[in-house]
Parts: sequence; C-alpha cells; structure tokens
Amino acid sequence: MLRTILLLTGCLLLANCKPISSDRPLPLTVVSVTVTAYSPSPHITDHTPFETASGKIVKPYELDQLRYVAISRDLMREHGIKYGDTVFIGFEVQDTTASKTKNTVDLFLRNLGLARKFGRQTREIIIRKKG
Repeated sequence: MLRTILLLTGCLLLANCKPISSDRPLPLTVVSVTVTAYSPSPHITDHTPFETASGKIVKPYELDQLRYVAISRDLMREHGIKYGDTVFIGFEVQDTTASKTKNTVDLFLRNLGLARKFGRQTREIIIRKKG
C-alpha cells in the first residue's frame, strides 16, 4: 500500500498535475500486469516492424529512449486506454499486443537480445490518460 501511494505521489509530481478537487475522480489507475518486451523483427511483429497499431512509424533511435509499449486489448477496453496515453513505467501507448494476449504491457525495445534479457515480469503500472 505504501509503495502504491509513493508511486502515485511520484507520478503526480512527474506529470505536473494540478491539485484534484474531492468532487473529481483521481485520473490515475494502478493495475498489476505482466510486463514483457519485444523488438522490431518481422518474425515477431509483422511485415512492418517499425509501424505501430496507432500508425506511428518509430525510428530506431526512439527505441533507445525506451518510450513505447504495446498494451493488451483487454487492458485498453477495461481502462479506456487510448493511443498516446501514458503508463508509468513511463512509456507511451502506441501499439497493441496480439489479440490472444491478456493483461500484458509489452515494452518496445531495439533488439531481440534486449527483449529476451528483460524477460517476463509482474509489475504494477499506473495509467494516466492523455488530455
């Protein structure tokens, strides 16, 4: 519980959020998910490995900045997540996972070696909806 409070406090400070009045719901949601990683390889993605489901064409140097994730469709539906929203681990949602994948955030990393090294982890994420 303390960890969650600290995460929320940190995210509010990082996001430069204005104080929230008591009559509005908190715009942040904490969810426990599986976190994996993938790379822009045609055998892992499709024939356009640098194009995300949002239509964004990702440049290789952007992958070094660890900015983008694919998110499972069930999380998008259940939490109303849209492309461009941010999940804290600090990544921007720009892609979706395969339709069979559930409750998962997939980090978009530069190469397969980094993705394999990251492996599969269970983490809490904080969802912040875009504007």
